[in-house]
Amino acid sequence: MNRFNFSTILMVLLFAGCNGNEESPVPSIDVQSVLNDYTTTFTKGGAVALVQRSDGSVYSGAVGESHPGTNLSVDMSMAVGSITKNFTAVLTLKLIEEGRLHFDDNIHDIIPEWTSDKINGNVTVKQLLGHSSGIENPLPGADGLFNRALQNPTEEITLQEYFEAVGEPVFEPGTQYDYSNANYMLLGLIIEKVAGTAYYTHLREEILSPLQLTNTWIMNYEAPTNIIGHCWFQEESLQDLDRTAIESMGRWSGSMFSNVGDLAN
Repeated sequence: MNRFNFSTILMVLLFAGCNGNEESPVPSIDVQSVLNDYTTTFTKGGAVALVQRSDGSVYSGAVGESHPGTNLSVDMSMAVGSITKNFTAVLTLKLIEEGRLHFDDNIHDIIPEWTSDKINGNVTVKQLLGHSSGIENPLPGADGLFNRALQNPTEEITLQEYFEAVGEPVFEPGTQYDYSNANYMLLGLIIEKVAGTAYYTHLREEILSPLQLTNTWIMNYEAPTNIIGHCWFQEESLQDLDRTAIESMGRWSGSMFSNVGDLAN
């Protein structure tokens, strides 16, 4: 989704807020005024931002509309795209920390049913995490999955269809770097196999519930837990977009919704 110019922006900024002189208070940050200064740079959509210092102080603001007649607010959850990959990476690392998975484990040994002439079974967990697997990204391009999802938004993209859309490997595993969503789709499958449960169940048990991230969920796999703020695309709010294709394409590489408060925590 990052190839398209969506005009609703969600930002989380974390500052250390260090100050050697304890008697001198750290000045507050007027986030709302900063956002207001940028309202003339876009005709549709808007932005939500939050700054959190190490002392716990929080400054936030919002400008623009979620959809016609409804203003964006700091509390709204929005599609956070590839930030989802951070959560998938953490789940993977937790399994490694527990000794249930290892960096050098390969695809063939864990999920052999997903190996093929395009998905090299010798690719390791470490290579998937670092985008050095050489597995092609099936999303970009005129014939890519992203275009298919936009043109057929109500049709689910199955896992079988997803990996059938992957092209020939772009290099030998471990020799180069190339960003590919397929890496994190495979990690999601690995997590499910090793954990023995659905990805979103494991995510909630291991991260979302312990950290009380109540405004975060995986779209199409869990019911929304918060009011959704919508993106805009080509001067049109995506409020009414059927997200079946988009979110089945993203799954554990890009289907998470969250708000700035949860992401800051």
